[in-house]
Amino acid sequence: MGFFEERFGAHGFLGEHLWLGHLGFFLLVLSFSAAFMSFISYWFAEFKKTEADKASWQRLARISFSLHGAAILGVFVLLFIMILNHWFEYHYAWHHSSRELPLKYIISSFWEGQEGSFLLWQFWLVILGWVGMRTLRNWESPVMGMTALTQVFLGSMVLGINILGHHIGSNPFVLLRNELVQAPIFQRPEYLNMIADGNGLNPLLQNYWMTIHPPVLFCGFASTLFPFAFIIAALIRNDYTGWVKPALPWTLFCVAVLGTGILMGGAWAYESLSFGGFWAWDPVENMSFVPWLFIVAGLHLHLVYRYTKHGIFSTFLFYILGFVMVLYSTFLTRSGILGDTSVHAFTDLGMTGQLVIYLFAFLIPSLFLLFFRFKKLPSPPKEEELLSREFWMFIGALILVFSAVQQIFTTSIPVWNILTFDWLHLDKLNLHIGTHVFFKDKLAEPADRIGHYNSIQIWLAILAGLGTGLIQYFAYTSGRLPSTIRWAWYSFGIAFVLSIAIAYGMHVDFIISTSIKSFQFKFISPYYLMLFSALYAIVANTAYLFTVVKGNAKLIGGTVSHFGFGVFLLGVLLSQYKKEAISLNTAGVNFGKDFSSKDLAENILLLRDSTYKMGDYEVTYKGFKPEKPNSLYEVHYVKRAADGSISEEFSLFPNAQINPKMGMLANPDTKHYLTKDIFTHVSSVPDNTKLKDKTTQYEVGIRDTFYTKKHYVVFRGINTKPVVPGGYDMKGKVAVSAILDIRSMTGDSFTAEPIYVINLTDNSVSTAEYQNEQQAMNINIGKINPESKKFTFVVTEKELASDFVIMKAIIFPYIKLVWLGGIITFLGVFLSMYRRYTENKVKPE
Repeated sequence: MGFFEERFGAHGFLGEHLWLGHLGFFLLVLSFSAAFMSFISYWFAEFKKTEADKASWQRLARISFSLHGAAILGVFVLLFIMILNHWFEYHYAWHHSSRELPLKYIISSFWEGQEGSFLLWQFWLVILGWVGMRTLRNWESPVMGMTALTQVFLGSMVLGINILGHHIGSNPFVLLRNELVQAPIFQRPEYLNMIADGNGLNPLLQNYWMTIHPPVLFCGFASTLFPFAFIIAALIRNDYTGWVKPALPWTLFCVAVLGTGILMGGAWAYESLSFGGFWAWDPVENMSFVPWLFIVAGLHLHLVYRYTKHGIFSTFLFYILGFVMVLYSTFLTRSGILGDTSVHAFTDLGMTGQLVIYLFAFLIPSLFLLFFRFKKLPSPPKEEELLSREFWMFIGALILVFSAVQQIFTTSIPVWNILTFDWLHLDKLNLHIGTHVFFKDKLAEPADRIGHYNSIQIWLAILAGLGTGLIQYFAYTSGRLPSTIRWAWYSFGIAFVLSIAIAYGMHVDFIISTSIKSFQFKFISPYYLMLFSALYAIVANTAYLFTVVKGNAKLIGGTVSHFGFGVFLLGVLLSQYKKEAISLNTAGVNFGKDFSSKDLAENILLLRDSTYKMGDYEVTYKGFKPEKPNSLYEVHYVKRAADGSISEEFSLFPNAQINPKMGMLANPDTKHYLTKDIFTHVSSVPDNTKLKDKTTQYEVGIRDTFYTKKHYVVFRGINTKPVVPGGYDMKGKVAVSAILDIRSMTGDSFTAEPIYVINLTDNSVSTAEYQNEQQAMNINIGKINPESKKFTFVVTEKELASDFVIMKAIIFPYIKLVWLGGIITFLGVFLSMYRRYTENKVKPE
């Protein structure tokens, strides 16, 4: 027990559930050890010569991985028990949950912390690994070996042990008193009775999307391992044919699930964050998107290789980078490097070194193996034909990679700066060419992040849209255009006509002007080109579905995905380019330095019960109601017909809170229509958490006047027979009241009569103060001085809560196309996955 006592402390603290910590740590060690044993066993199963030895080691590997999976499930259960029961003796439960949270947010608090998210990642690899043991057949040993090795590294992240002075991982079962050792409260055995509640869940994460988005996203992250594992297996075996078919369903599953998780993240951002949209090019958003781009690029070249034997090197490279980018994103978000550039990033838990080791442990060997085998990779003697499908699919893959490269470079600016200035000190080299000095200054983040990305990504989106409509009409290998290509040209014409009509109807610019050194240049607007590109993807894929696929259920997956992608692009363009802020600050109110010039122009101030004209609506702020930890602010919209009658009315309830650690946190509310959304959020609300009452004493005589903060008061006289409040025992007592005439600064007049009661038996004194809730004012008689004939009045004026909002309202036209397009896209991927799975089941390779 000595080791456990060192970790969890000796007994003597009351109410602790130490058994859970002991068992949890045991299961973490067991899962780590079993994963390592599974990896070793699969390694031997792969390289043993005889079938009997292979089968024996594979059996041990399966048992070990199953034991590992059972231990991970056990850790999951224990962590939920800890959080659900509010056992705040454990730091993780105290730090991430509270008693006030509803069940859905208590569930979310499981993966709010780094330890929980690593366990969620491990959980999905366990589930996928169990599926793999049943379906991978002769590829089980190398693929599951990589799965077990990944679990070893992930398991080390939650061990929380010290080896030779180095701390390995962060244990979710550490005790609160062992984390906050210096706090005096932990010197008392009954300290748990003094912990009323936990720290609670990050308010930004208190949304139902955060209950379902992280599990789906981490399932996607976990699935990126399998395309990577298949190509490592192919390289180890020097087998460049057998991996192709069995890897396809896993890759398609990865594309569908990771893409769905990213789409859910966009929905969460749209419904819960107040930046006004579903994508802000936040570093963490980028680094979930980048692996998906690499995997999709690899998938398309995977298909090319299957049918033509072209592109195997690029396929392998993109699958490696897809998985490695998940590890790199893990490093970025959990090392603390992005703490100043992203609202999503974790703080550093001291695992930066481990994360770097994890990253390079997979990156360097895999790239070495790829280049070591480079000469043995199959390469057809004949190059791709210019008019072949494989050539243009390769170009399409490069477009996706270019998109990823821009995001990686800009997102990694904090890393470049740390690497070149803080670690390598390259600024001291004085490296220069001509007058240009390299490493003189650190790279700066783009001032306009959204504009920086959009200026490049929009052109890549245009090319991607055109490619998804056109490429499938080409044939593999032949280099000759098939007869069905005519439908691609018909689609071009239809899309052109539609784009002209929609551009005119929705006022999308056809031409943009640019000034360069006083010269004016005119170009076709990229927004119009994106409109045309999206429509072409929709029309061309529709034509392909009915003229080539002809309803064949087995072949529709890719076409459905490409059709959905076109719908998605159309939704992105219309909802973002044509969004309209209707809360225009025509009064020119200055909201302060925290508002940019754009925000100053697009926010309005609404006092309670005041009405403001916004676009087609009259908007009235009706007040707020507390709903802990937030306050709901009712914004009432009214739309009138030409005759002045009300044609529509509704209320939206954006919420906000003044968080002592994070400042104001706001969640929008949205009115949904078929063709538009009205998105409303509060940009600023009064901080009523620090209201202070002012109490002042005034010594005055009859007919004297005194001034308070909000009133002036005349002491008119004395009443020797006041009406004493009911229930007051006046036996042996005498009462006197002061008559005060009061006028407020707003002109309200009223009379106050505080009462002073003297007990004639013992000369003790009691009072009945005057209270006026409407004026937020209390007046009491402190004492009466018979000699000076003066009264001392004690006046308390309560500081009234301010009641206003500074709010922004945006109309997003056709934003439902974004969600619809995403759903259709990933539905098509799932259809393709099912097709490939059934093919493999019938004819495994």
